[in-house]
Amino acid sequence: MQTAFSYLGIKEFKKINKPKSKLKTTSRDLEIIYFILEMKFSNIHLIHQKFFSTTRFGLKSCSLDYTRQRLGELVRYGLIEKVDTFLKTGLYQTTQKGYFLLCNSNLQRPIPKPSFGVDIRTFDHDLKVSNIRVELEQYDKAINWISERSLCEDEKYRLLFTNEFRPDAIYTCPNGSKVAFELELSRKSKDRYKQKLNRYIQAMTSPTEDCRIFEKVHYVFKDLKLLEYVKSETQLYQPLFNFSLESEYLTKMENL
Repeated sequence: MQTAFSYLGIKEFKKINKPKSKLKTTSRDLEIIYFILEMKFSNIHLIHQKFFSTTRFGLKSCSLDYTRQRLGELVRYGLIEKVDTFLKTGLYQTTQKGYFLLCNSNLQRPIPKPSFGVDIRTFDHDLKVSNIRVELEQYDKAINWISERSLCEDEKYRLLFTNEFRPDAIYTCPNGSKVAFELELSRKSKDRYKQKLNRYIQAMTSPTEDCRIFEKVHYVFKDLKLLEYVKSETQLYQPLFNFSLESEYLTKMENL
């Protein structure tokens, strides 16, 4: 077909769509994708504090620019996605593609299935668990964090603790001891607390070594009265429990 360019003797060039270059994922990218996956969701502030808080020159990073740029790349290649809820905008979740990338990687840890959408019933609790986790890790009080979702994927933990009695996480202290973590924001029945405390005490004092998967329980409460009640119920086993208030872990990120 002749065009105006043909009469002028000018060659017509067709636009060639270049194939999208492949993203070179780094070990940090995999850790980001895994962190978002096991914590259900995350936001740019938490991700910045956990993965980008220090520059390559060893200085404190105060800008979110590079964090935003890298998250944008992971979104662009379909490894994570941005989700908005009426409770919070700008949240990130790991996609199925990101999940399969983790499955095919060399991560030596249980990989939970991706969750689609944010559960508004547990949103506040889940976000605060993430906040406290990052703060504990930042001050070198916790390493090797295993979230509840990851515990569900491990047969050993599933057999020892049903959903009702499973902790929010298990982490390792710098001295090597393992700690079960519980965040309590709402009141439950006294019987429920007694059952769970008895289950934890049985696990920590079991004569069978395989059942003693942690040596201590770290409880964080929103309510001081509730803290005092649970503390009184564990009076005979005080060395096995650590109690603190949520306000001790509040950071500026919670208001962002």
